[in-house]
Amino acid sequence: MLLSIMTGCNKNSAKENSGQNVKTLFPPLATTTGFANYSEKAVDCSPSVKPYKIDPELGNIVNRDMFEFSTEAEQLLVNNSNYFIDGASKEV
Repeated sequence: MLLSIMTGCNKNSAKENSGQNVKTLFPPLATTTGFANYSEKAVDCSPSVKPYKIDPELGNIVNRDMFEFSTEAEQLLVNNSNYFIDGASKEV
């Protein structure tokens, strides 16, 4: 099976079917319509968030009682200051 797939992708087959491999390239829609144009702006500010550390017992998390963490999740939260899990619903 693998051999047949590889033989279908050789240079000679592309030459034989060159009339069938015509591609039409279109510029991205965002660049042709002006939708969501982006231009950088100068920023003149200094970061002012103080460094923080998660307490090993999670005591400094204000809304800790709203969540149930596994032991692994708690350890990841303490070590990385964040933890992500899959949501209950699928994106549409």
